[in-house]
Amino acid sequence: MIKLLVSRSFIREVGKKDVPGKPVQYGTTREFLKAFRLATISDLPKLDGLEKERFERE
Repeated sequence: MIKLLVSRSFIREVGKKDVPGKPVQYGTTREFLKAFRLATISDLPKLDGLEKERFERE
């Protein structure tokens, strides 16, 4: 899925997380915003409590 999103220019590498293994971190692009008709990334739906907690732990 990551390769597909990168190939469509929906995401790009923005850095590496400072943890063992240094996993790549990705960010969305303008192409992503255009494809989903969003003005800004903050226009995405908000995560509910469980989803938010899951992403904050990782």
